[in-house]
Parts: sequence; structure tokens; C-alpha cells
Amino acid sequence: MEESSNPLTTAAAGDPTAAVAGLDQAIQGVGGLDGLLAQLRAGGLDDEVDSWVSTGTNADVEPDRLATALGPDTVQKLSAGSGLDVK
Repeated sequence: MEESSNPLTTAAAGDPTAAVAGLDQAIQGVGGLDGLLAQLRAGGLDDEVDSWVSTGTNADVEPDRLATALGPDTVQKLSAGSGLDVK
């Protein structure tokens, strides 16, 4: 059987409960949800964050912009915690 190269499929094939717990731990490690949102805002994603936490349509963010706003350390923590590969 061929392995999936889709990181979401690969992570889902593992233990989803462990992935969620690991992601939660990673988010807590960057100051919780408030800290994560503050980091995104500081990275220039104010309008996007506002769209996510209010009613209405959620704004899209390109992966490169998201990675830049979060910074490599946070991206690595979230990747390691969730089991999702950053490529």
C-alpha cells in the first residue's frame, strides 16, 4: 500500500487524540490562544485574525504569510505538537 504524502492524511492516520493534545500543549507553550492570536496580529495579520474571531466570512491566509507571522520557532512547536509536517 502506498503511503500518503498529504500531511493532514498522514497525521490523521495516527492517533488524532494525541495530535490534538500535542497541538494544545504547543499552543499553551506560546501563551495559549491569546498569545497565538497576539503573535499573528504582531506579524501583520490583524484583519485576518479579526475575521476568524468574529461572525462572517473567515479570511484566507497564504501559508508563507502565516509562517512568517508565527516565526520558525512557533511553526516548529505547532508542527511537532500536532504531528503535521511543515513543507
